[in-house]
Amino acid sequence: MKARGVRPYMALLVGLAMILLPGASAGIAGADPSRTPNWVQQSPTSAPSQRADGSLVYDAATNTSVLFGGDTPAQTYLGDTWTWDGSSWTKQTPVTSPPARSRAQMAYDAANGTVVLFGGGSGYDDTWTWDGTNWSEQHPAESPPPTYAGSMAYDAATGDVVLFGGFTTPQPDNQTWIWDGTTWTQANPATSPIARIDGSMAFDPVTDNLVLFGGYQNAPNGDLEDTWTWDGSNWTQVLPKTNNPAPRFSASMAFDAATGDFVLFGGTSQSALFGDTWSWDGTDWMPLSPTTSPSPRYEAMMDYDPNSQGLLLFGGTQYGSSKTYFNDTWDFTADSVPPANTPEVPFTLALPILAAGGIGVAVWLRRRTAIASHE
Repeated sequence: MKARGVRPYMALLVGLAMILLPGASAGIAGADPSRTPNWVQQSPTSAPSQRADGSLVYDAATNTSVLFGGDTPAQTYLGDTWTWDGSSWTKQTPVTSPPARSRAQMAYDAANGTVVLFGGGSGYDDTWTWDGTNWSEQHPAESPPPTYAGSMAYDAATGDVVLFGGFTTPQPDNQTWIWDGTTWTQANPATSPIARIDGSMAFDPVTDNLVLFGGYQNAPNGDLEDTWTWDGSNWTQVLPKTNNPAPRFSASMAFDAATGDFVLFGGTSQSALFGDTWSWDGTDWMPLSPTTSPSPRYEAMMDYDPNSQGLLLFGGTQYGSSKTYFNDTWDFTADSVPPANTPEVPFTLALPILAAGGIGVAVWLRRRTAIASHE
């Protein structure tokens, strides 16, 4: 397993460099109540069809967000590929594609400059990569078992893609697997979260850890509300200081590089459907109060979009007298005007950003200066 360090961040910076442009705020939405985060519905001229449980990730190599597959109101699988450039959706026409599926695990592998898709459907164990034009099936020497509804994200501290849990016939598991661009290797951490499906996971460049929240496990645990971090070799449970979202699964979560916080939206439990928005600052969850929000839903697709310096959310579903599927596009951004008492970042503190080229350092400064403004 690779050592954790600065170098893997360099590839990630290609797509996220714009958050370091002059004039970017040093404050963060979660740390300063004077900043008002908000959801804004977009109106693209065309859009993917209604769907849930598709796979969405930002592709830094092409500066677009890539959407693949999902399931439909007719309970059929989709196998189409779409890209979002910050204002419009474009349907791609690759020569080869993975078979149609939903609940596949997908992440952007910054170390290799490709989008990686694994498993999904009702029993796939195949690995595919997207190069901006075409899908190519990979043939690793070793692979995880057939898996769907797992949690997968890129670990920028090691330059690997990490897969956790998911449904492996006949039940959820808690295995951790590592993709290094060539093959899969099962990790053997001393501590692991309990087995689950539909957990939410993303990388935190401030702490160099992956963050996992919630999910669902069969009885006796059911809906989950726990928060865990992965440091490259082991899982550690984190106990929030004061707040915690209600137990849920199939929630949408992504790291907002423009604010330095994680954002969690929606999800469902065995007894409730959620339309709330939360932020995670590394130690605590905080409920947010946007003036507008998407309707309550679960299985929506979400990731950070540097083109809008906000979060992109698409589709999802909700239940009621009949199950409703969506194909709406939403952008989540925070007010870019910093509070009056937010201090300037001293030049001596800015030097590590230039020397290391580390997005984590830059976001840490944003988070730290916002906290300092209240000390």
